[in-house]
Amino acid sequence: MRAYQASVYHEKLRDRQDQAHAHQAVFSPCGGWVLSCDLGCDAVFVYGFDNVKGALVGAAHDPRHLRLPLGSGPRHLEFHPSGKWVYITCELSGEVATATWDKTTGVLCLTSSVNAMPEGVTCSRAGHRGNADLHCSADGRFVYTSTRA
Repeated sequence: MRAYQASVYHEKLRDRQDQAHAHQAVFSPCGGWVLSCDLGCDAVFVYGFDNVKGALVGAAHDPRHLRLPLGSGPRHLEFHPSGKWVYITCELSGEVATATWDKTTGVLCLTSSVNAMPEGVTCSRAGHRGNADLHCSADGRFVYTSTRA
């Protein structure tokens, strides 16, 4: 994968979702990395950032990318204020995933996930029910996600 100024193209990884669908890109707190939630690929891609060229650097199949379970649909992410964890809201599964973050290597490691949807409500692409947005409180004690139940 070559670095492209202003854009990087993700390829479709399987037939579960129609196509790659990069939904959000966020700079890491340390500034050396860009994390991109791709709803269609069920992954959070992690790219290096070249400040001189203003370009993303990395391969689409790099092992540092976080692969989530099929049908998760990661939509948004946010870093904990400490920079040690990343919270990811998954639109298609209704879960909020937590991953550890290594700012030196750019590696995300999934540690847990919880269902954010109300009891008895399942996510549905056709019905557009699922998680939407995510925020972490300034003190890092709470994580908020919105759902479209």
